[in-house]
Amino acid sequence: MSSPAAVAALASTVTSAAALGFVPVAVRFQLFDTLADLDKAVSGQDVLTALQNRSDNGTRQEVPCLLLIQDTLYAMSGLGFVDLAGEDLYRANAITKHLAATPSAQHGAVHFTTEALLAGVFLMRKLQAEVFQYPFKERETPFQFAYKSMGKEELAKEHTYSIMAAEGRMDSFNHFMVGKFMKTNTASDRLQALGYDLKSVLKDAHPSTPLTMVDIGGGRGEMLLDLKAAFPQLQTSDLIVQEFNHDITDIPGVTLATWNYKDESPQPIKGALVYHLAHILHNLPDLEALRLLKKISEAMAPHSRLLVHEFAKNVNYAKMHAAMIALYGGRERSSTEWHQMADLAGLRVTFEAYPPFGEGLIEMRKALTGVAGLALAFRYTTKTWIRWILPRVSSPERVWGLEDILYGAAYGFDIAHMVFIQRSFENGLGRHMWFLSDAERNLALKNEFISQPLAVTASMLSRSGMMCFLYTCFSSVDKQIRLSIILCMAIQVVVNSVTVVQIIVQCGPNPYHAVNRVSYFHYMWDNPPADGSVVCQSPAVQTTIGFVQGGFNTTIDFFLTALSAVQLWRYTIRATDSTPAQHKPLFGRIRRMPRPALFRRIWQTVSLSGPLLLSGIASIVKTYLLKTLGERNDITHNTVPFILWVKIENYSILLASFAPMIRLFVSMVSADKGQIGGYWSNSRSKNSHPGLELDSQPHTQKKGAVVMSVSAAEEAVQHTDEEWKRASSRAHHRHRSSDLQDGSNGVTVRTEIVVRVSSDKASTERLVI
Repeated sequence: MSSPAAVAALASTVTSAAALGFVPVAVRFQLFDTLADLDKAVSGQDVLTALQNRSDNGTRQEVPCLLLIQDTLYAMSGLGFVDLAGEDLYRANAITKHLAATPSAQHGAVHFTTEALLAGVFLMRKLQAEVFQYPFKERETPFQFAYKSMGKEELAKEHTYSIMAAEGRMDSFNHFMVGKFMKTNTASDRLQALGYDLKSVLKDAHPSTPLTMVDIGGGRGEMLLDLKAAFPQLQTSDLIVQEFNHDITDIPGVTLATWNYKDESPQPIKGALVYHLAHILHNLPDLEALRLLKKISEAMAPHSRLLVHEFAKNVNYAKMHAAMIALYGGRERSSTEWHQMADLAGLRVTFEAYPPFGEGLIEMRKALTGVAGLALAFRYTTKTWIRWILPRVSSPERVWGLEDILYGAAYGFDIAHMVFIQRSFENGLGRHMWFLSDAERNLALKNEFISQPLAVTASMLSRSGMMCFLYTCFSSVDKQIRLSIILCMAIQVVVNSVTVVQIIVQCGPNPYHAVNRVSYFHYMWDNPPADGSVVCQSPAVQTTIGFVQGGFNTTIDFFLTALSAVQLWRYTIRATDSTPAQHKPLFGRIRRMPRPALFRRIWQTVSLSGPLLLSGIASIVKTYLLKTLGERNDITHNTVPFILWVKIENYSILLASFAPMIRLFVSMVSADKGQIGGYWSNSRSKNSHPGLELDSQPHTQKKGAVVMSVSAAEEAVQHTDEEWKRASSRAHHRHRSSDLQDGSNGVTVRTEIVVRVSSDKASTERLVI
């Protein structure tokens, strides 16, 4: 049996619609203000008398008839906006007093009971008229359909805001946006309550970075003025409100700029520290919101942040969500949706907070594409610098290696992949397929499928480059390690190449006969002939191949992670502890290491092995997500998380190539342990442990990278600390005398892993970290 309380709640909710229509009447005749001023139980006649007295005192307000006042107050009591104290007796309650004290709340109430209520009335009619096409486009919402149904064809073609302006409603709406329904605290206090440290963002900004904040669609600048009051270092020129509202001509305390983000013009303010979007994106359909995010992303610098101020998508804002759909084709969005949109715009979510009530906050920053590009640029710049300042190095193989070519090629393929993903996004990637037109669906799938072999190739090349680098570092240590690296490289090249070929040639003639199957690739997005003369592989086959490829790539990434970490620590322990391994536990030997060497090796392990581990994890997640791609009925929507993890996999390997260059670069531009002499100095710090200081050593290896160039043989001779001191001294004097006698036989090279060489400068005696 149904619960009486449930029935009452149902009836109360669905019968509210007509009562809401009386809200603009109550606001128009200031009934809430009048009840709050009287502050006692009063009749409709008492309210009418109060209104007449105001009119007689020169306020020149219209006075409604008694019955309209009585019915309006009764409707408001049903909504809970006033209290019903008896027959035709009404008293102000907390909501009444809040409305009277907060004019912006009254403007908001009128907005949602005028524009939103009208749109809601015509929502079902529009769906029926258009055979339930959904979601709504920005200028084809139920609100436009209402005006079309009323015969106002010209207004029906306009955006909701333009219709409101034509109806004289924008001034009221702007007043609502100033204070909204309630303003409990300042912008800085709200951010702090959400756990966002804007103070640190401003404090940590580089001295050369301007403290520019841009509030896009910021109205009358209320948020920036709050922030200016909280942070005195912010100047008027730092705070910019971008508006396209002819009613706003000047905002004292901030800089007003004009930008219509709806047209094709890019974001004109480049490299700002913070961009704000406060209640802008929930007014926009997904595609329009993504276009705006993309414009901002293109203007952002690596230090820039985008702060999105929106309500959480929870039960408390379900009604707001419905209003955004009916008025603008927009919507409130969940954490998953924000991450998805950020991925498509080339951004990443770096902070998010979703309170049950009030505005949430999502911070987005530039994604790894730019970071990986900067890392490679740094690598190539540093190596070019090394080559320039080492004129005695006759062979460029000392500085450049095959891995540098592979890294550059991998990044080139990755950029090409992103170009096609961007084209796919512009035609509907990220949206459900059934929301796309046939042309949009075709172009989205075309660019997405073309991008797939580019992504696989980029991953293959970057992983091959890393293996070339590790081979250079560790090839002389152990034959098994050398063969393992070569075998892994061969396997991953074969597996990924087969995957690329399979993607391109998976469609062909039916029945099968020898033919150029590449020419059939376009049937991945074009409809095959109705006669069945062309057939493509089942998605299950592609998923299986993807699982195999992902399994191999994951295994290789984890192997490279373990190899690099184990070998780095193996060298360190040998160089710092001559005790036989079987006589002391591993962790005991690590604890004996000097702290500078220990911290340096931890940093090297994290910066080199960490990204390789992340790449392996990303490969696992990416492989798992392949099952969703097999669901061809919604591939444009399901593929977005997959693309994200593809990018993480590729960029993690490229970022790992950046790590070995950092220490070398710092060493080159700084003095040698505080002593004058710099790069060419052969002096020693008095307090350093022999064999642990990053120092200049004779090095005659003809091939290999400058950083981590050669390694000790497995059977390297162990020395005591005293022997090392004598060996160090002898090597030092041999280097000085040999350098004077014949400068062509050797060159001083500062390396991250340093090598001691024998007196003939041909064989390695022992690796020194």
